Amino acid sequence: MHHRRGRRLLAGTAAALAVIMAVTPPAFAAADTQIQVELSAASVGVGAQIPIDPILSADTQVVLTGATMTFELAGDLTGVSLAAADVGVPECVNDSPVRLVCTSSFEVELTPERASGWFDIVVRADETAVAGSAGTVSATFSADGVQPAGTTATIQVAESVDIAAGASNQVRRAPGAAFKADLAVTNKSDVVVRGVGVVGYTDYAFQVAKQFSNCRYRGSGVSCLFEQNLKPGVTYRVELPFRLRTDTQAPSTSAGEFEWLTAADYANHHYGPGAGTPGTGGKLRLTQVTTATTARAAQTDTNPDDNWENVTVRATGVQGIDIAALGASVSGDAGTTVSATVGVRNNGPATLDRSRVGEPATVAIVTVPPGTTVAAVPDGCAPAEPDTPGTDPSLVQFVCRTSYLHKAGETVSWTFGLHIDEATPNATGSIVANPPCECMYFSNDIDKSNDRALLLVNPAAA
Repeated sequence: MHHRRGRRLLAGTAAALAVIMAVTPPAFAAADTQIQVELSAASVGVGAQIPIDPILSADTQVVLTGATMTFELAGDLTGVSLAAADVGVPECVNDSPVRLVCTSSFEVELTPERASGWFDIVVRADETAVAGSAGTVSATFSADGVQPAGTTATIQVAESVDIAAGASNQVRRAPGAAFKADLAVTNKSDVVVRGVGVVGYTDYAFQVAKQFSNCRYRGSGVSCLFEQNLKPGVTYRVELPFRLRTDTQAPSTSAGEFEWLTAADYANHHYGPGAGTPGTGGKLRLTQVTTATTARAAQTDTNPDDNWENVTVRATGVQGIDIAALGASVSGDAGTTVSATVGVRNNGPATLDRSRVGEPATVAIVTVPPGTTVAAVPDGCAPAEPDTPGTDPSLVQFVCRTSYLHKAGETVSWTFGLHIDEATPNATGSIVANPPCECMYFSNDIDKSNDRALLLVNPAAA
C-alpha cells in the first residue's frame, strides 16, 4: 500500500498532540465520509506566479483511491492562468488555461487534522494582466466512494513590489529577563509600498511583555499590521518586547522567526487579521532608519524568499528538567478488567519544549504485567514495534507519547484497561520515561533515579 502523506498544519500543542497520538490504522472510505477543502485568498503580481495549496481533511481517518482535484478560474482575470507546480506528483492536465485537473496515482490518507501538500499548483499572471483586477479560483475534490467537496477563494492581480527582512540577530538572557526582537524591513522596490505586516512564529520561551492595538496575539506568536507608507530604498525598524519565561531550560537556545508581508499578502495570511486576539495597548509603529537614495492596486511581494529574519535567545545560567515516571498499583479477580493509570510528571524547574525538533517531549515505555491482557489502549499510546527504540521485543510493551511541550509541574497520564487473565500476586510491569537509546528521546534529565516506576497488579500485603 502506497500512501503519499501531506503536510499536517499544526496550530499549537493540542493539534501537534493529535497528530503524534494518531495510532488507529486508517480505514478505506465509507459512503458517508465527509471531506473538507480549504483555500486561502491570494494576490498574484503582474509577471509573477504564486502557489495554490489546498488544505484537506475528513471527518474520520480514511484512505482514498482515485483522488482528483479540479481547479478553475473565473471572473475578471485577463492574462491569468493555472499550471502544475514543479513537482511531478500529482499529474496535472490543463483542459484550458483557466481549468486544471490533477490526479493522484497514490492512495490519499486523510484525517480530521488539516493537511496540505497533496495538490500543489500555481497561478500565473503574464504581462497582459491588469493590476487591480480580481476573480476567483475554485477547487473541487473527488475520490472513489465519497461525495465531491469543494470551495472557492478570491484571486486578485496586484502591483509587484519587493520588500526584504533585516539581518537575524542573537541575544543572551537569563530566564525571566526582558529582551526585544529588533526587526527591520527594507522597501527594495522603486514604488511606495503602502503598508506591511509581520508574522512571528516563536518558541514557548518567548513571553510577550507588552501588547499593542495593531497586533494580534496567539499561543505560538504575534502578528502586526503597520499602515504606513514605505518609501523606495528605505529601511524601517521596529522592536517587539518579550521576556524569557522563568521556566526556560538553561542553558538552551530558543528562536523566533519573523516574516514580512505586504498589506495585501498579510490580509490573506493564515495568521493575519483573523488570527489570535487583538492587543490592548497603544499602536506600534515603524521607525525610518535610512534616507531614500502611484498606482492604487493592491501590492504583492514577488520575491518572498528574503522576507524572513530570526531572533535567537540563548538562555544563560543553569536550570534543568526532571521527568519522573508515575506507576500504578491495582487489584482484581481473575476474569475482571481493571483501570491502571500511569504517567509522567515534569518536576521542573524548567519546561521541556521540543516543538522545534518536532519530537514529543517525553516518550514512555509501558511494560504490561504478566498474567494480564490490555483490553483498552488510551489515546497517545500504541503497541511497541520490534524496532521501537528503548523497547524489548520479548515483552508486551506499549509506547506512550506526550505533546511537544511539557510544562514544569505538569502531569501527563494514560489509563490502560487491564484484563486479569490469572490472579498472580505481585504481577509486575513498569513505566520508563525516555529510556536510553540511540534515538531522539530527551536525554538531559537531571535526576534519572525516578525515570522508572512499577505497574503492579494484585500486590501482596506488606
